[in-house]
Amino acid sequence: MERGFFFTSLKMIVEPGQTVKNFIEGKRKNYQAPVSYFLIWTTVYILLLYWIEKLFGVNVVIDYKEYFGTATTTKFAISHLSFVLTMVIPFNALYLYLLVAKGRYNYMECIVAAIYALGTVILFQFAFAIAALLIYAISNTAVDLRISDSLKIFYISWFIISFIKLFPVKAKLSRVLLFI
Repeated sequence: MERGFFFTSLKMIVEPGQTVKNFIEGKRKNYQAPVSYFLIWTTVYILLLYWIEKLFGVNVVIDYKEYFGTATTTKFAISHLSFVLTMVIPFNALYLYLLVAKGRYNYMECIVAAIYALGTVILFQFAFAIAALLIYAISNTAVDLRISDSLKIFYISWFIISFIKLFPVKAKLSRVLLFI
C-alpha cells in the first residue's frame, strides 16, 4: 500500500536519515517522490505567504527585515522563492556528498537527500508562518523571519545527524558541524 505525502512528511521529521536511505536503496513504495515532495511543500508555503500578504499586507504578519540583504534583494528573493530554494539544492548535495556520503552514495543520490531535506525545511517554514499568523491574531505583532532560522538549524542538524549515523565514517561530529 502506498502511503505518500503525509507519511513521507512525518518520516522526514521523525527519522530523516532512514527515510532517505530507504528511498535511495529502492524501498520507494511508501514514500512521496523527492521532487514532488519538495514542490508540494514549496507550493503550499508560497501560497500561504501570498495569502498572508494579500489579506494583511507585506511585513505585517511576518517581518522580512531585509532577510536576504537589501530591501530590493529581499523582495526579489521572497517573490522568486521557488527559484532561490532550487538553487540551494546542488550545493547542499555537494556538501552532503563530500562530508558524509562519498563512497556510499553518488552525487545524484545526495541530490535526492538534499531535495527531501529542503522540502522538510519548507514544511517547518510553513509551520512558522502558521505560528506567525496565530501570534499576529493574538497580539497584532509581526514575527521576525529570522526567528525561523532556529527551526532550520535545528532540522538541518537533526537531518545530518540522522543521516550520518547510518554510515561508518570517522570524525562524525566535525563533519556534522562542517555541514551545518
